[in-house]
Amino acid sequence: MSAMISSRHKQTTLKAAALLVLALVPLTSCAPASPSSGKDTAKLSLEELDVSDYFARDSGVDLKDRVYFVSALKELHERPLNEVGRKGVAYRFIALPSFYKPLCVTAYFPDDGESLITGKQIIFEPRAGKSDSSRRQILKAPKIQLSDEKAAAFKKAFKQVNFFWLDQYDQYTRPPLFEFDFNGRHFSSPTGDWCIKDGTLWVVEGWDHGVYRVLQRQILSDDDPVQQLANSLLTECKFLPENTGGIY
Repeated sequence: MSAMISSRHKQTTLKAAALLVLALVPLTSCAPASPSSGKDTAKLSLEELDVSDYFARDSGVDLKDRVYFVSALKELHERPLNEVGRKGVAYRFIALPSFYKPLCVTAYFPDDGESLITGKQIIFEPRAGKSDSSRRQILKAPKIQLSDEKAAAFKKAFKQVNFFWLDQYDQYTRPPLFEFDFNGRHFSSPTGDWCIKDGTLWVVEGWDHGVYRVLQRQILSDDDPVQQLANSLLTECKFLPENTGGIY
């Protein structure tokens, strides 16, 4: 009798363990994936880098957008975020306005070493005169070393947002928008083509010791904590226009 009870107990234990494994599968599948192209991208020139070196296929961003984002990053002379190495945390905010040049701000918090905020913005040199129509583009690239106190404040703010576990398709997500109302009119896309509102498209990347996440956001919303963080970094780089709440 004791042998039968022992056998039943073992079966019950095995079934419970199997159910526990099945219950955990959906949770682990939701974990952010780390991009890996299988190459040492740090040895490649900017021209040699391809789309998959910046955004993995399973990043949640379709190919058309990935190509667009990478072209903007290369214009800003930006490299893949995962090149910061596994012993560190980094966030990059890429602003893609409808009618202006792209810009980006990166916050980097290494395990050892100085914490930095770097910005990249394309501006035009001042006109030599009213008739001067040819102006060179200049890459403005401030680099700010953060004090321990300020770095701790930024890291705390990012941690409170819980960036790596935010819903990738929440109410702030930008494309695709298949239909929307604007200025009293209703716009729809019966053919399945994307309808995208005018304004700035934000691409927000995060890297934490080998774990990667990318989000796309709508134009600035005061109640979006991710864009509030973006504004704080833009302010730090003096990229935020004066007397405004953000970049349109």
